[in-house]
Amino acid sequence: MRLTLVVFLLVTSCVHPLPLAPLRDPVSVARASRLVEPNLEGACRRYQAGRRDRRTVLACGKWMFFYESFGTSGVPSSLPRFLVSAFPAEVGAGFSELGMIPDPASHNLLPFGMAPGKMIGVATSIAYTCASCHVAKLPDGRISIGAPNHRYEYGKQILQMTMFPFVATGGEKGHDELALHEIRPLLDRLKAQPQIWAQLGGALMLAMGALKIPKLEPDVEHMYATWPAGTQDFVLAPLPTDDKVEIVGKIPTLFNLPREGEIERHHMVNAMYGWSGNAQSLVSFMHGFIAIGGGKPEEWPEERLHPLLEYLYSLRAPKNPSPPPRAEVAIGKALFSDKKCIECHDGPRHSGKRLYKFAEVGTDDALAEWLDPEKTGVPCCGVHIADPLTREVKSPRLDALWLQHRFLHNGALSSLEQLFCLEPRPVRKKPLGGEGHRQTCDGLSVPEKHALIAYLESL
Repeated sequence: MRLTLVVFLLVTSCVHPLPLAPLRDPVSVARASRLVEPNLEGACRRYQAGRRDRRTVLACGKWMFFYESFGTSGVPSSLPRFLVSAFPAEVGAGFSELGMIPDPASHNLLPFGMAPGKMIGVATSIAYTCASCHVAKLPDGRISIGAPNHRYEYGKQILQMTMFPFVATGGEKGHDELALHEIRPLLDRLKAQPQIWAQLGGALMLAMGALKIPKLEPDVEHMYATWPAGTQDFVLAPLPTDDKVEIVGKIPTLFNLPREGEIERHHMVNAMYGWSGNAQSLVSFMHGFIAIGGGKPEEWPEERLHPLLEYLYSLRAPKNPSPPPRAEVAIGKALFSDKKCIECHDGPRHSGKRLYKFAEVGTDDALAEWLDPEKTGVPCCGVHIADPLTREVKSPRLDALWLQHRFLHNGALSSLEQLFCLEPRPVRKKPLGGEGHRQTCDGLSVPEKHALIAYLESL
């Protein structure tokens, strides 16, 4: 059995009452110490015993959001625990130096979003949960559940947990230079403090229970080293499913997900979850990602997932604490219709109602090969998902843009100013190309662009 790193991501683009009561107010935010109230897990035991009142359902769903790994494996638990303990400056408690949020209740200095997974051989594991990517710190220091963590350096974390042990014990030869640069601070600390070797040795001894630790190829190391914070490819070695192509997507929001009735009223083709919009419902989205992560979807019928689904549906975006001037917002709102932005964002919360060919939007089309590098229309790699592949892209909901730092589906841009070509766009190759979506660049004056940005930041 090989060591696997399983990322459970909800790549659909949540702020919940903290503490849980009152349930009718899902828009508040909190400090980390108040993010998860005690004894939430007991709500899931009560749900499984037959309690179906809304308070129990949402409390169980909240626990699942933070701590359920859905039967996926993960990384041997000794490795992340070693990193956060031995490298407080470079990694930080709870991987805080990589943008994650430390869990004050964790005795092992782990972050929200990393919880026990299934055994790997005879080794215990730590696997990812929803909270790894969808709990983010706001500018005022409060924390929003469901906000996309665009400060999370996922690629760098993978290198720390996989590449660093190999380089530390076997040397730098044969590894990618850029990836070596990313883990250099850890190598320097190890050289300066030889006592860390004992901790590393102990962690590796425990990890050996996983039977085999995979070594990344240099080209894959390079991929992980190039991704901006807030972006990921979760179908790539050493994860359980590898489609052999690099496809980067930004972490989206989980706010304001449309229910079936709203989908029907707006004449949407379906829920269109995921950037490619191939998941037609929240249940099928969950089943697809459990399968991709090495879990067993058949063990997660809709009734068992129900608390998490209801919790996700309850999440709402926080308001911008420093909203733009109302007059400029009003101008931007009118322009949003007059300049035909609404034609692609005419669904709930300015989402789209259909999928788009990449040529229609003009953006990087690497996503078209997701799970289908040979373009056969059939998922590769032994993955069985219920909904068909689309080879298209959705237009996302435009909620809470004021707190986001990544734009376009691949996260190639870092500001609305770049999206509107008020600032230069970075020049990168696939799958991080920042071209396209010229609707926000051409045919608009500078004042019109500023007014549109004001409107978007007011949503």
